[in-house]
Amino acid sequence: MARFLWIYPAIYLPRLLMPTLRRKDPYPIWQRPFILSFTGVRGIVSLAAALALPLMTAAGEPFPHRDLILLLTFWVILVTLVGQGLLLPAVIGWLGLPKVAETEQSRSARPSSPRAGPPSTPSCRRSIGWRENAPAGGCGKRHSGAVHRASQASRIG
Repeated sequence: MARFLWIYPAIYLPRLLMPTLRRKDPYPIWQRPFILSFTGVRGIVSLAAALALPLMTAAGEPFPHRDLILLLTFWVILVTLVGQGLLLPAVIGWLGLPKVAETEQSRSARPSSPRAGPPSTPSCRRSIGWRENAPAGGCGKRHSGAVHRASQASRIG
């Protein structure tokens, strides 16, 4: 539970305090820190604490209920991991992350300029079957009109 409490300040405070970071890496939507917190709970600290229990007390007697503590810790971690794994698709759907991803994909698929030029290299043109009178496109990168004009200028000059 502590992970949910510290992850939001750890993500949002640096952006709040440093405008240069905010410009380079804007605030993420609230769902991303939530899913990061949700998937980060694994119980490793509990396991480390349980394994750190000594075998014997200072009096030389076996540590009381050490085996039971280890067994319970193991089962809590197992149930947590399996429960998280089964709940993760529902949590992702509840957070609306598929819609967010779809929106981001459609936003990144738009051309960078209304007059995107041709691919800049002949091999790139061949790989997509580009023709001189074909609609604008690219090879993984969007080529701006400036790149097209520069390639035209190099052919002329």
